[in-house]
Amino acid sequence: MVRLRTCTAADTPHLVQALNECLYQGYRFRVVMTAKRFHADSRVHDVDLGATVLAFDGASPVGVALAARRVGLAWIAGMGVHPSLEGAGSARSCSTG
Repeated sequence: MVRLRTCTAADTPHLVQALNECLYQGYRFRVVMTAKRFHADSRVHDVDLGATVLAFDGASPVGVALAARRVGLAWIAGMGVHPSLEGAGSARSCSTG
């Protein structure tokens, strides 16, 4: 079962992994996220870790919904699922916590 939870700064390694494996797969050009780049991009793009959600299958991140917020506006800055789960219906069996 896929488990969902919101993020904290301690989740940076999982976020970087999820961004690289779930969001940036299949981009037209190669994107490699690092912890340093994630922190810099997060400040520039107002990423809200408390509203960002990671999906886990066991201990491995398999999805991400990166949220951002600025002056009363909020948006999904990026969303992706691991290629191995695409179309598998995993979202129907998610739990939170």
